[in-house]
Amino acid sequence: MQFRNLRCNASKCHCQTKLGTAKESGRPEVGRRRELSLQYSITPGSSDQTSRRRLLAIERMRNNGREPFVERLRNALATLHPAERRLAEFLLNFPGDLASYQASELGRLANVSNATVTRTIKKLGYATYDEARRHVRAERQSGAALFQISSHSDQGENPVDLHFEQAIRNIGDTGKFIAIGEIDELAKAILAAGRVAFVGFRANRGLATYASFQIGQVIKNAIELPLPGHTLAEPLAALQKDDVVVYFALPRRVADTQVIIDQVNNLGARVAYISEDSVERRTDVDWHFRCSTFAPGPIFNHVSVMALIHLLVTRVVELSGREGRRRLSQIETMHRVLGELEN
Repeated sequence: MQFRNLRCNASKCHCQTKLGTAKESGRPEVGRRRELSLQYSITPGSSDQTSRRRLLAIERMRNNGREPFVERLRNALATLHPAERRLAEFLLNFPGDLASYQASELGRLANVSNATVTRTIKKLGYATYDEARRHVRAERQSGAALFQISSHSDQGENPVDLHFEQAIRNIGDTGKFIAIGEIDELAKAILAAGRVAFVGFRANRGLATYASFQIGQVIKNAIELPLPGHTLAEPLAALQKDDVVVYFALPRRVADTQVIIDQVNNLGARVAYISEDSVERRTDVDWHFRCSTFAPGPIFNHVSVMALIHLLVTRVVELSGREGRRRLSQIETMHRVLGELEN
């Protein structure tokens, strides 16, 4: 199904999802997922699975029925008094500050009174300041860069020292939870696989590209997904039992991540999942490597992920034996024949 003009309309709902067990009328029970009621027009030609994926994405975006915080601010701007608008404009630039400061501290930062903070928060639809803070904290944990920026960044520290020291800590923290036996098991699976797919979206794409290039020097069957101009369906449908998919899932992940993992598992391929270290270890993949990506600024630090890739590629090369050395030799010969590289 394809959706047009998708909007929540509980009172005039024509279709209810099966995302939860709570009834649409009344307050849902604690711990249960609220059902979404949606009114939409449908065009033929797509599957129920597509519908479910879109509904799940909408549910996540609304954060259990709530509009995203920044969207609330923008929608409310025209209705706010001058002082309230000053606070709203401050929060549009630094929304993460609401999660970091008390109401009185936030008022001082935005140069408004405590009463103005309280009024503005209520006009945004929150019962209390703490409720708004919890909402913003949840959105900040999603990895959105805008929520990581603070109006009071570290001014007395040398940025070079801050960034490089954190990168070193990230590598050390990541290495503590990686066993060489697990790396070697994945390396052997890669060497034995009929096809090895490196999957990454958004920032993960660069990581997948790098890993695919490096391992592609040793094996002939490495592929980076998604291919330019392609959807995932074609290459995923070609996967077979004991093929390997290395899925880079650093934040912010695409909404279809779970659907992709499920389909790869259904095809019998093996999955190596690479994520940030705050994610609980997954039980539906064959390998799960968790990397520390903390940073002193708003952008995640992926140095530890690169270190993991380097370790994995090195072990693939070392374990490839004579066949791997033969391929490396053939590539070097071709470089010389084509005159592609500097001496």
